[in-house]
Amino acid sequence: MIRTELMRTVPLTATGYEIETEMIIKLVRAGATLERVPVQRLAYQNARSHMRPVRDTFRTCMLALGYRYFPGRT
Repeated sequence: MIRTELMRTVPLTATGYEIETEMIIKLVRAGATLERVPVQRLAYQNARSHMRPVRDTFRTCMLALGYRYFPGRT
């Protein structure tokens, strides 16, 4: 869960699955704290994933590296 007022202060640029990584990094930089919440059950009712494992993982890793080594540009 994310407080709406904090989320509104964070500009997001990602357009794919990497947006989750961008949100976490930017929210923590804005002062948010993270907590783990257990998920009991997840059901997609035979829906197919739209994730492309290689491409999406690469994009997420590149985004995280960009935030790590070029924090002023992101």
